[in-house]
Amino acid sequence: VHPNYSDELANGVAVSTDPIRFLDGMYYVNTQVGEDLVTNPEPNSYPEELLLDAKGKPIVLSRSSLSTQGQLLMSDAQMLQLRNNLKTIHDRFKTLYNVQEGDDFAIEIEFKITPENKLAIKQARPWVFAPPLTLTPAVVVPSNSLTARSTKEGRYLVIKLRPLVPDAAVKWSMAGPDTGAFWLWVVNEQRDLYFTPRDYENPEDADGDNVYRIVLTATDPDSGEKTTIDFTVTVVNDPDDDSGDLPVLSVRALPGIVEGGQARFVVTADPAPADWTNVNVRVNQDGNFLWWHTRMITAWLSSSGRATFGLGTRDDKTDEPDGSLSVTLRPGVGYTVSADKGTASVRVADNDGLPSVPEVNIIASQGGSEGEDVTFTLTATPAPTSDLPVPVTVTASGDFGVSAGSQTVTIPTAGSATLTIATTDDDADEPDGSVTLSLTDGDGYIVGPWSTETIAVLDNDNAPQKTEEGAADVDLGEVEVGQRISYVAPSLKPAGAENCGIGAGVLWKRVDGGEVVTRLDNGFSLDYDSGLPRLSGRAKFRAAPTVYRVEYICGYPQSWSGSYTIAVEVIGAGMGFGADSLGQRTLYKGQQRTITPPQLFHAEGAVTYAVSPVLPAGLSLDTATGVISGAPTALQEQITYTVTATDSKVGGAQTATFDVRLSVVLGMHWSVSSMPDMVFEAGERIEIVPPALVNPTTHLRYTYRATHDGVLTMHPSSGRLLASSARPMVKNTYTITAYEDRVYDDRTAQRVSITVNVEVQDVHRLGAGQTVSIPAMALPGLSGTISYALASTPALPSGLSFDSDSGVISGSLDANATQAKQTYTVTGTDANGNTADYRFKIEVRKLVLSGTQSSYSVGAGDPLAISPTHSGGIGVVSYSISPAPSELPGGVSFNAKTGAISGTPPLEFAESTFTVTATDSANPPQTASYSVSIRVNPSAKAPRVSISAGSGVTEGGSATFTVTANPAPSSPLSVNVTVSQDGDYGATTGSRTVTIPTSGSATVTVGTTDDSSDETDGSVSVSVNSGSGYTIASTQGSASVAVSDNDDPPPATPEISVSAGNAVTEGGDAVFTVTASPAPSAPLTVNVTVSQVGDYGATTGARTVSIPTSGSATVTVGTTDDSSDEPDGSVGVSLDTGDGYTVSS
Repeated sequence: VHPNYSDELANGVAVSTDPIRFLDGMYYVNTQVGEDLVTNPEPNSYPEELLLDAKGKPIVLSRSSLSTQGQLLMSDAQMLQLRNNLKTIHDRFKTLYNVQEGDDFAIEIEFKITPENKLAIKQARPWVFAPPLTLTPAVVVPSNSLTARSTKEGRYLVIKLRPLVPDAAVKWSMAGPDTGAFWLWVVNEQRDLYFTPRDYENPEDADGDNVYRIVLTATDPDSGEKTTIDFTVTVVNDPDDDSGDLPVLSVRALPGIVEGGQARFVVTADPAPADWTNVNVRVNQDGNFLWWHTRMITAWLSSSGRATFGLGTRDDKTDEPDGSLSVTLRPGVGYTVSADKGTASVRVADNDGLPSVPEVNIIASQGGSEGEDVTFTLTATPAPTSDLPVPVTVTASGDFGVSAGSQTVTIPTAGSATLTIATTDDDADEPDGSVTLSLTDGDGYIVGPWSTETIAVLDNDNAPQKTEEGAADVDLGEVEVGQRISYVAPSLKPAGAENCGIGAGVLWKRVDGGEVVTRLDNGFSLDYDSGLPRLSGRAKFRAAPTVYRVEYICGYPQSWSGSYTIAVEVIGAGMGFGADSLGQRTLYKGQQRTITPPQLFHAEGAVTYAVSPVLPAGLSLDTATGVISGAPTALQEQITYTVTATDSKVGGAQTATFDVRLSVVLGMHWSVSSMPDMVFEAGERIEIVPPALVNPTTHLRYTYRATHDGVLTMHPSSGRLLASSARPMVKNTYTITAYEDRVYDDRTAQRVSITVNVEVQDVHRLGAGQTVSIPAMALPGLSGTISYALASTPALPSGLSFDSDSGVISGSLDANATQAKQTYTVTGTDANGNTADYRFKIEVRKLVLSGTQSSYSVGAGDPLAISPTHSGGIGVVSYSISPAPSELPGGVSFNAKTGAISGTPPLEFAESTFTVTATDSANPPQTASYSVSIRVNPSAKAPRVSISAGSGVTEGGSATFTVTANPAPSSPLSVNVTVSQDGDYGATTGSRTVTIPTSGSATVTVGTTDDSSDETDGSVSVSVNSGSGYTIASTQGSASVAVSDNDDPPPATPEISVSAGNAVTEGGDAVFTVTASPAPSAPLTVNVTVSQVGDYGATTGARTVSIPTSGSATVTVGTTDDSSDEPDGSVGVSLDTGDGYTVSS
């Protein structure tokens, strides 16, 4: 039980389960803007679909076609409130119905968002789950197990993976021949495997036996341990699917879109299904335009046999190729899929790189009864950088004091503005009216798809009533046909009861002693006034006294009910129309219009109609039906026309009249009569904006057609023809049509067209000396053998020729000749004499480098910049350098894109020559080179450092060196040096730092030690090491100072020799002389060894000899004279080593 709201912001249904994806804990919500239906929507109206988790957080399945881009229809708080309220209702109904655990149960509710932006729940009822399947005995269903499942054809199957591997942390993957039939859903703690619907008669598994096989793998993230599971799903036949009477579904695509728009598809069923049918649809994309890649969705098909659904695309910032969105109908329950019309594709054009200006839309409106303000909210996306004036037009229907006409709304940098329009509260009973706001074109913005908004203004004055006060049972007496009644009874609340906050009424009609519930009877219906039920309406027919009973039921804050009866008799008033006037009707010049008269009551016999004055040219009156129809041909101000009906009643004809006020205006039309031809070059981004529309209609959309296949797509909301990178195209005539995207009962939708010729010319950029072959373009409309003719002017570049049989231009270009871009025309003629032509451009270029010198010389620490410029290049020009860039001075780099050599060399660099070569993208590529020598000289920022030595020194003196910077540094310069020595003169060796002042030189002093050792003369050396801010002279990087020894040499060491005296006879003494050279300065002891050959009694062995300062000594070895006859022998003395002498060799 709920109150009625006429200005609701949104309405929808919600279910305490997920009937779409079967996700645990998710509630399904279907919502639409305002009072637009969600269960049987208007064409091109797509509701918002959400899944809400336990915290009210949404998973967006699809967005509303009527919402502001990127916004949901409910706030976070409302979604949480809806989720909580639905769970409360679910739990209470579950108790009420005594639902047991495991039973299928869910609650469906209807809800609204009131004008005050409050959530109001209207109705609640149990959700009807699909009934269980009844299988014929001939159908065998395989038994189910955890790893071998079965399902009827055309059905989803959801498998919980936790029973297979309870660990929630494992990572799941799958492999095998039939993975395309499954997908894994892993969210938080949920682990589900989905099997998508399949057709039993057309198996898609690898073996064709309707058994779909995969291998599941669960991987432990910590240990890496893997568990593999063989898994199968068997699809079984559904006998109901074999009847041959199921609807055959096909799908077609609506016109192409620009990214950020909604790709629309229409599903049709032949024949139409008897009830709602959910259709399984697989979505794919060529490109990256969706928020997801590939998925299954559900389209709901009503008993009308037609469903339109949309796929929202991302409007990103990436410049990318155009692509497409495609849908494929998949098998399902209650239908079959057309063999050749089961797939459709919508082209999606990239829009990045186009000018970005705000798009202005009317996103919200609010009205009410007369006397209340009407408001419209305008937004600019993106928000403007400064105040944006937007001209608008206000029109009104009815007489409610609205200030109509043109005015300006200023949208601030916040991005939105509200326009308030006042209405007048009068006392006249009159038909409800409306206020319409329309955006018009202006500077600095484009008008979006929501450019017109109409809001109702309700009359709040009651018609004259026949009422009786103070009684619940009322007799309103007699009411004439066409007369309006409005009766509000006093409150029927019981004594002590509170006023009703939420209640509803039921209208009963007494028939043959009983009562039946009725919604509308003889023009009378039940509505509400200040929360109380009211019987109101205009009597349609004569009727005997009739008793109506109004039952009022209160649901909040207390439950109570009451009823009362109303009697009324409708009497005849002679022949008459149901309305005296049709009011004002605006007709559009040249647009078909039909005006149907009000219902005529109580006519007798044949009726003829007449009208006065004469209708506008192009309109006519059907004298038999009273219908005015036709397309007016001239403009006219408002004129009142009276239509008279005359019947053929016996005894005297009756007449009745009604009037209608007609004006003919110039309807929607283009601001110009034609568009100029447009010529583009291949590869350009194309955006052709149609002329502005004058008097644009609401629900405006655009479409187009071309005389032959083209390269442009259309933005359906703006009519712009677009191509991100156009291919060559023969001149093509595009017809741009703006139309009202709605259906009227009394007229055709407005539709205006304008044409534009578009040509995309290929540009052949050729390099001088290149070998060329340019084929002919395909010419639409020509067939068979085609001959070609090249216009005589301009002439082809030197070296090229034209083949009239093939249309090919070929040859070798002059190596030195160039040509500015020229346009050529080729005409093709087929065997039937049909002709068509195409145009293209040829430009001949020669790659040339300029802007450089032959040599460059800079000081170290100063910038070096060599920037060549090229001309005559084709496509991208790149550069290379030889020797390699690594051979350039330090701090200097080479740019392969620009050929520039630049940087700041920190140090001196000897002159070196480099060659830079430019290469373009021609086929074959052109090249051009230049050579340049580069030298970096020493400078005050980085001088050249040398070192020089002072005079030689004697040990104990100091060696001096002079370190010089050339030129002198601009600030004190630290130089690294290394000190070394040749000899042992006590010099402090190793690294040290010398600071050269701005005078340009510094002295390095290295001390030596005066020792007492006689030694060889030596030297002290200083070398300059590399460092920051200087270079080292190539020939003066080191210096040495000679160091002389000042010690006497030690005495010479005597060399000892020995000589033998004359031979002796045994018994005599053998004499040896030992000599020292030079003579020792003191007696010198020498070690000798005496030996003999034979046995002559010599005393052998070691002994010493003392050599006096005279330099020699005698060694005497005695022998023995024995009596033995023996061979001659010898006695020998040999010198042994010792101290203070050496032994002669």
